[in-house]
Amino acid sequence: MKSIRHKRGILLIITLIIVGITTMFLGAGLTLTRSSGALAGSQEDEQVALEAAQAGVAYARNRLQADPAWRGGNVNEVTVNMPGQLWVREDHGNVLGIVGSGNHVGCFRIRFNYQNGSSAAVGAGMTINNPYVSENNLDSASQKRVYRADRSGFAVDPATSFSPYDCTRYSATLLCEGGGGDGLRDLSPTNLAPAAAQRNVKRRVAEVVIGRNLSQLGDSPIYGAKDINMNVKDAGKVKVRSSDAGVPPRARTLRDIYIQDANGGTHPTVDMSSKVEAFVNQSNGVMKVDGVDSTAPTATQEDSSGRFPRIKWSQITKAPPTATNLDAGTYVWRHNPRRLEYYDQPYDPAVGPPAASVTPNAVYNNSNPLAPGAVSMNMGKLSLTITRDVFVKANAGATGVAIVPEDGLLAAIQNRPNVEMAKASSTSPAPIITSQGDIFVKGSLRGQGSVTTEGNVTFQGTSVLEADQESRTAIYAKGDVTLEQIPPEIVAAGSVATGSGGSGGSGGGSPAVPFLSTLPAPPFGTPSFRDIAFSGLFYTHGSVKADFPSGNTDFYFRGMVVAFGADPDSPAAPGDNGRGRIDFTGGNVYLEYDSRYVVGPINLTGPALLEVESYNLL
Repeated sequence: MKSIRHKRGILLIITLIIVGITTMFLGAGLTLTRSSGALAGSQEDEQVALEAAQAGVAYARNRLQADPAWRGGNVNEVTVNMPGQLWVREDHGNVLGIVGSGNHVGCFRIRFNYQNGSSAAVGAGMTINNPYVSENNLDSASQKRVYRADRSGFAVDPATSFSPYDCTRYSATLLCEGGGGDGLRDLSPTNLAPAAAQRNVKRRVAEVVIGRNLSQLGDSPIYGAKDINMNVKDAGKVKVRSSDAGVPPRARTLRDIYIQDANGGTHPTVDMSSKVEAFVNQSNGVMKVDGVDSTAPTATQEDSSGRFPRIKWSQITKAPPTATNLDAGTYVWRHNPRRLEYYDQPYDPAVGPPAASVTPNAVYNNSNPLAPGAVSMNMGKLSLTITRDVFVKANAGATGVAIVPEDGLLAAIQNRPNVEMAKASSTSPAPIITSQGDIFVKGSLRGQGSVTTEGNVTFQGTSVLEADQESRTAIYAKGDVTLEQIPPEIVAAGSVATGSGGSGGSGGGSPAVPFLSTLPAPPFGTPSFRDIAFSGLFYTHGSVKADFPSGNTDFYFRGMVVAFGADPDSPAAPGDNGRGRIDFTGGNVYLEYDSRYVVGPINLTGPALLEVESYNLL
């Protein structure tokens, strides 16, 4: 059924393309009787070429909106077959369209194919001998070169071909050649390369950049509707970076930014590289470092409310109630024997887990696994790996889910609960867990997937020595998000196992772990097992808190943190509910904006509304 609906959707889109393009093209004057004067005819031919180029741009834009990965087609096929009105063939990256017929015919040509031997070969009449090559960069946060094909052979060699500019992140550059004139009057679906002889052909090239609406992807690693408050260690550092091309490092708040030494010792250092921006309240906002106005960077008073990503609960992808169900309540890991016990009651962190003497409602182990098909259990590692969507079903007064160890378990086995999120296969979608209540994991939570809840989310961080580049976890909560430190028992065991420990170095050297492998050197010297790394998205209607009271835990974050402080589905401004704070207590802080780690709950593969960013005629 899914493929049938998809094909019907594409058919509808193609139908709309036909109606829109033919109305625009024929209504633009192609049906007018040609003037007898040569000058008038030449002008009309040029107008036909221009309208044909515009028709081609409209076709390509609609194709990209239906499929943002489109690059002129992967096979040789006719996509619109209405000769005399609109006929379009796509052939491995080259597109040729014919609009109208006879004396009122125009054509458009678009090429993505490099025609360099390594690109797929195109059929007869589909080689495009012009230098204008289009590029699709709609799914990338990086920039991509736009090449001009060499006049000799009209092929592209990335090593030598001229590149006038880049295709920016999440955009597509379309170069569409339109043609008109008597030289095309014999052009037809069965004659794609008619002999023009001495007849006139006018050409116009439209250069158009279309792109995604980037408002949901943001432009900063940190957004606080209220204060951003960071308590760092003695001589602590706060470093802010951006990996997206053309996006400088910055921080945004609708209130103030405060950075101070938690111990009242040595002055902290703020490092936001050479191009920095720190936006605070437009009327009286400040950025202070140890109580003194910051000069590097100097705060900019500006209303950033319109810049806050407004990711609505109604827009994000959630696990449906028809997905694998997990009963709400408290799940307790126990040993002797190793097992996971379920209690149909809400979890209270102040009280802790039920005692072992309390009879559970269910017991899960290797012979009776939890949520088979969607969750796999590793009893030795205390891990639950979620590979398919899971919906937390309210049960006996409980609406959320807690996964915790019994008292004394960490010290006894030197391990803690681990919740991993992983795709079932390389082509499978990332899993989602959705809850109506709080999600509490007294252990690590990481991997590729999304956590969506109408309550709060609380979990412990993953050691930077265990984190990796591929982990992209999206946390979306209507309540607050709290990140806790790694328990001392686990830090001690991990430090022995990895040979880390200590308080970290002060020099550079090669990155010690995959999470830092893209950096020239670890930002704060040699990392320790207690240091925490997270890559992905924190998005909350409330506040965000990263609390590492030991005081020496460094925090590495790659992606985006948004404390919206309001319901994005409503017209309310960020911070309207009185929340939206971001609080950090620990050692050093590294924040890196990277939109590739933000797209978890946002669908970049399905149909998308694309906006025209620029339009030129060459």
